Amino acid sequence: MVIEHKKIITITLPFASILVLLLAVILIKPEPTGLVIYDNSSRKIDAAVTLNLFEGEVLPSDSIVLIDIDGKTARISVSEFIQKSGGEFNYTQGILRAANYIGYGYTGNYTYKLNLSQLLIERNLTSGNHLLTMNIIYGRTVLSERKKNIFIN
Repeated sequence: MVIEHKKIITITLPFASILVLLLAVILIKPEPTGLVIYDNSSRKIDAAVTLNLFEGEVLPSDSIVLIDIDGKTARISVSEFIQKSGGEFNYTQGILRAANYIGYGYTGNYTYKLNLSQLLIERNLTSGNHLLTMNIIYGRTVLSERKKNIFIN
């Protein structure tokens, strides 16, 4: 009887473990955590800041990309952001309804990326929770806002 009990445990334990792992993967739904990199030796973070443009809307060239990490900010015009990223662009006349804007600006289905290290922003962070915010602003209108929580152990 003791031998049968050990045999049952030997057979069922691996199957039960695999089942628990599969359920955890299905129920928890793992997702990527983002493109934030922390260099422990220099205590600096780096992250990809992304600007997406869409066909049918223009983004005025004097719009501002504002990056904020716990109150430390960097400002860069959309024109400079696009030029520094080195990507293709389409500068034409159009409309941006969100800001009641009619005029010239950038448009098209393009994605531009810069790293925080390419911007003039303080990137030294201490242990704990931090908030990384990216805003696109035209005049007094916030056109877009993205926030990312960063935890440093």
